[in-house]
Amino acid sequence: MNVGDKLKLFREHKGKSLEEIADMLKMPLRTYTDIENNKRQPKYDKLVKASEYLGVPLEAFLSDTIFVTINNNNSTNENITHTNSGNGQYNNNNMSSSERELMKEMLQMLRMLTDKMRKE
Repeated sequence: MNVGDKLKLFREHKGKSLEEIADMLKMPLRTYTDIENNKRQPKYDKLVKASEYLGVPLEAFLSDTIFVTINNNNSTNENITHTNSGNGQYNNNNMSSSERELMKEMLQMLRMLTDKMRKE
């Protein structure tokens, strides 16, 4: 799965329009559409900005293996590991309810991404 495919998947999951992302990135709609259609590659700074806006780790766009770390209030790390083989693991000890919700949302997006990658 290419960067453009992943951008489209995460954008749609977040309920954002093409126009909204293009405006946020300060680029013409046609340019952003070309990126999602894998006709162009986004510049690194635009990809960073999109990942922050969509709440998706940058690594999700750059690798088939995704690592997400969530810091809890005790300054220890909670880890989610997801690979393109569909395996996933996480430890949710001492996580706040908002962190659990974020983890659920990220895992849902990762499952969608994995399903789409398997179909290709």
